[in-house]
Amino acid sequence: MEEDNKKMMIDMNDDDQLLASFFTENPINVPEDDFTESVMQHLPERSNRLARIWTWLCAIAGVVFLIATKSWLTIYMLLKNMLLGINLEHLSHINLAPYILAMLIISALMGYSLAKERG
Repeated sequence: MEEDNKKMMIDMNDDDQLLASFFTENPINVPEDDFTESVMQHLPERSNRLARIWTWLCAIAGVVFLIATKSWLTIYMLLKNMLLGINLEHLSHINLAPYILAMLIISALMGYSLAKERG
């Protein structure tokens, strides 16, 4: 199996070399007339506009749903009961250092992956 992979890699390298030599010997000049630049100017604007419209529509639909079903009252009561039910005496004995360290590591990894995607 490894021999087949090596042979495929050699064949691909030979093909790449043949193509490169062909195009250096026979350059092709295709008149562009700014076609690519004009296309690129239109695509990102349109896709960003559609993404923004979709985001706003979903946000508005969520707010309308919360108001129509009066779910905001349920969420309010749930949060209120949750916060009132916390026994602060138990929290004083918990070591938060591992949780804080884990959050910092996860944040750093997410920041690194976002920075790598952007540039």
